[in-house]
Amino acid sequence: MAKQIRLSKLLSCLLALSLVFSLAVPAFAADPAAPSAAPSRQILIVDGKEVDAEAYAIGGYNYFKLRDIAMLLSGTEVQFDVAADDDSHTILAETGKAYTPVGGELAEGADNSATCAVSDWKLSVDGTTVEASVYALGGNNYFKLRDLGTALGFGVDYDAEKDAAVITSTPVDPLALAVTPTSESFTLDGKTVKYDAYTNVLYVSKPYDVKLQSMNIFVPEGADEDTPIILKSGSGAYMAAEAKTPTGEADDIISQALAEGYVVISPAARGRNVTYKDAEGNDVFYGTGPANAVDLKAAIRYLRYNDAAIPGDCDKIIVDGTSASGAMGAILGTSGDSAAYEPYLEEIGAADTSDAVFAVMNFCPIVDLDNVEIAYEWMFGPYYDLEFYQDPACEADIVLSDIMAGYYPAYLNSLGLKDPETGKALTLDEKDIYSGSYMDYLLGYINDAATEYLSDMTADEIAAYLDSEDAQGRKISTWLSYDAKTKEATVTDFAGYVTGWYKSALKMKTVPSFNDIPGRHAGEPFYESLYSENSVFGTYEVQNRNFSNYLSQALTDAQAKGYWKDLDPKDYVVSDEVKALANMYNPMYWIANEDEDISTFAEHFYVRVGNKDHDTSQTIAVNYATALMNAGHDVNFKMQWEQPHAGDYEMDEMFTWISEITKAK
Repeated sequence: MAKQIRLSKLLSCLLALSLVFSLAVPAFAADPAAPSAAPSRQILIVDGKEVDAEAYAIGGYNYFKLRDIAMLLSGTEVQFDVAADDDSHTILAETGKAYTPVGGELAEGADNSATCAVSDWKLSVDGTTVEASVYALGGNNYFKLRDLGTALGFGVDYDAEKDAAVITSTPVDPLALAVTPTSESFTLDGKTVKYDAYTNVLYVSKPYDVKLQSMNIFVPEGADEDTPIILKSGSGAYMAAEAKTPTGEADDIISQALAEGYVVISPAARGRNVTYKDAEGNDVFYGTGPANAVDLKAAIRYLRYNDAAIPGDCDKIIVDGTSASGAMGAILGTSGDSAAYEPYLEEIGAADTSDAVFAVMNFCPIVDLDNVEIAYEWMFGPYYDLEFYQDPACEADIVLSDIMAGYYPAYLNSLGLKDPETGKALTLDEKDIYSGSYMDYLLGYINDAATEYLSDMTADEIAAYLDSEDAQGRKISTWLSYDAKTKEATVTDFAGYVTGWYKSALKMKTVPSFNDIPGRHAGEPFYESLYSENSVFGTYEVQNRNFSNYLSQALTDAQAKGYWKDLDPKDYVVSDEVKALANMYNPMYWIANEDEDISTFAEHFYVRVGNKDHDTSQTIAVNYATALMNAGHDVNFKMQWEQPHAGDYEMDEMFTWISEITKAK
């Protein structure tokens, strides 16, 4: 298995992470100061019986002493005992155990409203510290009733007719939708868009991190069970993503999708940059791969599990993502319902249902991570920017880059790609590495992008564009031509095309581009920086691991030339465990193994990459889209001229595509 699943550790050592999620407002961490308090005037009903228990109304919610609730529920299916750790200021709740009275339970005292203050005591349930809104009044801690219900598994409701808080001892389904939506609106292009917002929806029952394993669900006015759902993935650089809300701005895909009438979900998800300290003070890296994809799959499963409670068609989920989020979309679109992810989903308490999706929109997806470096060096390695690389080690970098670039043709040829229109094999010459049928194929997409860009211009505008200077001070016409008769643009010099977009930092990543090596970043120790993607492939205990399929051999070859002799290539051999994890995170793996029937694929793919993109090789998106087309999938792919590494552009085109594929279903 790619990563050891340790449920016992999950239950015993999580700190500052929560099983609690407020049903209406953020919990304790979001309360900067105590609001005014007053004795609650509401009735308390437990399992249909009216009872007396001291309570305070604070910020519109009822707060009770934990021991009083434990006393009332003792002997039921949701009973729990209570103890206290004075040294750590932690109240300890142990579920499934009858409550042991200490005296004073359910006794009413004087009004201590004036003493209300935020408490520094924490609540731990079965060994896990949980976030709960808690205030100190008169020397006692009072907890929000709804937080206690979520943490301890009993039901909490409100009876408006009786003005009563209602507790039921029947265990609640932790995956059932329990958030009441609020009515919201914004104005976009002069149009008022009304929608219901379900915010802070916890989508797993055993979370590592409540904030990062929750999502926002937005349902536009008029949506029903047939309305398609757009899932906006927000992870950048494989790091954690927070759930977003509509901004009402024209460039916000969530706002635009709501205006178009689609249900939108914005899930938070763990990423490689999140950690916490365990009881011994050790770092626990709980967001390493495949956590990001696992969380998104869990969010999709939650939607399906609650399909009847939330408008939207779960058979028409469309994932939208850019860069690493584009990669997440590619993974979701090719690894649906894979058994490889099941242990991770079980570990966090995901719903037991399908995580397959209908379609994905991948903008500049950084996929094929274990092979991406040689593609990057092939495209950008020959063009080291001297202004950017002033370090004397630049010569060693160039040698390593040239070696890795030389590996790319053999890898490309191993993919067995074919031109989707002609069936011709797409290959690169392994000696003259910038020649071959693949080169012609790649230039075809590049030329199509330039042609489309110039198609909206007049003849004079085209002439002016070609006569303008590129980033290197050359006329664009030195590497791009235009035939007025055929109305087609042609890149005449690939090197000119690659170098024409940026004056400095053309090659924005040092070699190796994604897999870090010692001492690369201002003297930082090996792997301490989040600059590289090594932490995508870490474990709970080890943050970073080598994942490049080629670095070890490249170092060996470089040492034969007299460079990089301070490193041992054996230290960069990829373990079988990392290889398995890299496969899980690589849509190229799922595409290559589709005949094995080990996953469910999306029905439609929308793939875009900009010609100014230098975050990764443009060939990565080309290979991904071509492999999908070769496998018989419906793929809408093109390059976008003058477009850098970005996403959600040409929204009219996006929504036209969405409309076409969803209406055809």
